[in-house]
Amino acid sequence: TPRATGAPALSLLGAVFNVADPERELGFYRDLLGMTLAMKLETGGGTEYMLRFGADPAAAGLILMHAPGRPAIAHGTGFSRLVLRVGDIDALAARLDAAGHAHGPVKDAAHGYRMMTLSDPEGYRLELVQAAQRR
Repeated sequence: TPRATGAPALSLLGAVFNVADPERELGFYRDLLGMTLAMKLETGGGTEYMLRFGADPAAAGLILMHAPGRPAIAHGTGFSRLVLRVGDIDALAARLDAAGHAHGPVKDAAHGYRMMTLSDPEGYRLELVQAAQRR
């Protein structure tokens, strides 16, 4: 759909997750989901770890924010889940199994899509979706 006249051009840069154990989170997203650490930024209040799936700096990614002394993370009802597209959901499920990381079953969804759910080490919910095969 076309943009409203005068509306600024916008695109998603990424979601920010507050994390208590950045090394554990980095290991999960890097080793199991294949993301790369694009940048580490020390701020006055903590450290931001910017992760990407590819080399394109304009592509959306994920930011892990670690601030020592921040209160414990409480998952409420405002955030439901982060949805990620995956090329081979069976291969990813096997990698998670080999690492001993629990996940839901791979399910067939509408229109030929396949999906599974899991949580990262700090409890953030993820939904992984594999696109339908092209005919």
